[in-house]
Amino acid sequence: MDDKIDYKLIGTCVREERLKYNLTQEKLAESVGISASYLGLLERGERILSVETLVRLSIALNVSTDTLLKATLDSVERDGFALQFALLTNGLDDPQKQMVLDVVKAMLPHFKQGQHNND
Repeated sequence: MDDKIDYKLIGTCVREERLKYNLTQEKLAESVGISASYLGLLERGERILSVETLVRLSIALNVSTDTLLKATLDSVERDGFALQFALLTNGLDDPQKQMVLDVVKAMLPHFKQGQHNND
């Protein structure tokens, strides 16, 4: 499931919140109980953030965990149709999934040309 979480986006949110409060990496890291170098790695998305560290960062920055996760949650929401497709094709073997995909691909030109009917 880690492939759905964009740790770089989370790190960017952490950095933006830290800079709003004019905090150095050293000061924020100290209040969270991690090293400044580790915080730097987190902000660049080079390390996987634990839930405990996420909560500590949100407390130190006085924001909700949702705020720090927002960009990632937005990208997962955009992938909602991919999730629906995965759920619909769950239990099918790869050739069957390919057939479903081929049907969808065959239909796409009709939708792009405005030839679909919403009745």
